[in-house]
Amino acid sequence: MSIYGQTKGTELESIMKTMMQAEANGTMMYYALARLAKEQGYDDLVPMFIEAANQEAVHAGFYAVISGKYPQDFWGLVKTLQKAETNGEAQVRSEERRVGKECRSRWS
Repeated sequence: MSIYGQTKGTELESIMKTMMQAEANGTMMYYALARLAKEQGYDDLVPMFIEAANQEAVHAGFYAVISGKYPQDFWGLVKTLQKAETNGEAQVRSEERRVGKECRSRWS
């Protein structure tokens, strides 16, 4: 039996959405801590924070599925994600150049 969308339209729906967002925020926080630990020389702590972030992401995914956040069509979702990632990569590269240029002008 699939858990997909089981809380949709129930009193649990808003709770699951809140939990999903909390776990997604936790994912960002732990990955940020891993990056900061690396930058500040705490290399031995990095794997611990990455593992915590991965676990938070797993939990967020669970809540996303149980609340029916994304379409259930697996390959349709994969194709949509692939397009978004391709477009996003171009945007990230553009922003990297802009930020790099801005930083160089401030530090020159």
